[in-house]
Parts: sequence; C-alpha cells; structure tokens
Amino acid sequence: MTNTFRKEGSLTWSEVASGAAYSRVGLQIAASGPVHVLIGTAAPAENAEDYIVLSHGGTREIDVSLETTDRVYARSPGGASIMLRGFREAV
Repeated sequence: MTNTFRKEGSLTWSEVASGAAYSRVGLQIAASGPVHVLIGTAAPAENAEDYIVLSHGGTREIDVSLETTDRVYARSPGGASIMLRGFREAV
C-alpha cells in the first residue's frame, strides 16, 4: 500500500521513513528554505554533514528505494512548520 504524508519541520534530525516498514519513499520540499535529507542505518549526529539538500532553487524532490535496514531522516534549518510532503510505499 502507498500513502501520502506531510512531515512537520524540525531543527533537529527526525525520522521520515524506515525501510522496515517502507520499500520506497518520495520526498518533495514544502518549506520555503532548504531541507536536509539523510539516508542511513542509524540516527545521525546533529553535526552530520553527509546529507542531500532539497531546495526551491535546486533539487526539489527525490525518490528512493529502501533496504530493510535503511532509515530516512530530515531537518529544516530554517524551522519551517511543514518541511516535506511525499509518499511512502509499504513493504
């Protein structure tokens, strides 16, 4: 099953999707400022720099296939109320 969702903004890393529950996720920026997206197997440190930047002036969306151990995290440095919209496809 696939469902759409929105993710509220967060200044710190927050989980968007887990590969244990979702095999695929699509993310689209909804914030006015940039959103950082990190894909890994564990929650990142707050100072992590290995992330993708979604912005209105650059990459606006991504579509990612997930392994069962993958997790997707995001943060909005500008503190947007809603930072992402997207879809999640269940395993």
